[in-house]
Amino acid sequence: RVDRRQRQMCIRDRNYANTLNIPVENIPSAKLLMAQLKYVMENCTDNIEVKDLDWLAQTLGGTDMPELTQQLEKQEADEACKLAFTATQDNGKKVKSEKYEFNLYDLDADDLALQVKGKQLLVNLETRSKEKIINNYTDGEKLSYVNNFDMQFKDIPTAKNVVYTLKEMIRACQE
Repeated sequence: RVDRRQRQMCIRDRNYANTLNIPVENIPSAKLLMAQLKYVMENCTDNIEVKDLDWLAQTLGGTDMPELTQQLEKQEADEACKLAFTATQDNGKKVKSEKYEFNLYDLDADDLALQVKGKQLLVNLETRSKEKIINNYTDGEKLSYVNNFDMQFKDIPTAKNVVYTLKEMIRACQE
């Protein structure tokens, strides 16, 4: 976006920060830079290795966040597409546990992305067409059906790898 008064181009990147301002001399330079950056972003590829469910479960278990415990497991031993994700928050006074049961083929692989909320780095998993078909349990009691939930991570490289791995797992289950 070009702000004609300040002659700055603003690039939105939800993975790291909300905005990036790059000062330029004039509007034609800003438009040229905007086109060049768009080309670079479209053609830039990450060499991220896609992992498997065991790696994903181990990564969630080792988040190094003492107040948060996350666990991912198969709902049925022989079914790789039916999973359960549990996140337990312990703030010292109260322990809150959230469990989500879902099928990977119900999730939207194209909508999977990193999100930054304050100091939290999240990967949001959402169902296709935003259908409320994920079973949600709080402290062992079934509450309702939801259409999304978050997994929390400590660093961006791990979260990016999780996104790529989940996308491939979702696509494999949808075939």
